[in-house]
Amino acid sequence: MSDRAKTAMTRERVAALLEAYGGEPARWPDAERDAAQEFLARDAEATQLVAAELALDALLEHAPVQSTSAALQARVAEIPIREARGAGRQSVRSLFGLRVWQMVAGGALAGMLGVLSGVWTSDQTTGATSTSGDSSDDGWDDVASVAFANNPGEDL
Repeated sequence: MSDRAKTAMTRERVAALLEAYGGEPARWPDAERDAAQEFLARDAEATQLVAAELALDALLEHAPVQSTSAALQARVAEIPIREARGAGRQSVRSLFGLRVWQMVAGGALAGMLGVLSGVWTSDQTTGATSTSGDSSDDGWDDVASVAFANNPGEDL
């Protein structure tokens, strides 16, 4: 045992050893066991911590052990199989978690909006005028005829 390990032992470290390994010194790491036992010989409060941990160990040792049902064991054993099946379904999804049809629908909607805005803005920027003399509705009539595929003057 090095002098460094002996001097590094504190009440907090003893408490950490007790929490991790229990109150029985035989379970403690070999590198720290001697230093911890020497510290316990000098510190009454740390000795009380060990006594409390030994009492807890005794309670846990005599606690009834609950067995798991066969159905639960089977469900747990099937987890890797279910995950392997689910991995195949993940390849159908995109980076954003969308299904293929959702991506296609979104692309179609974006394309339709692009066409509609292009039709409407091209009439506005080129200064095209209607032959009927009413230029205020021409852009919207064009958009409506493309969007609804009918004559915009007819009732829907």
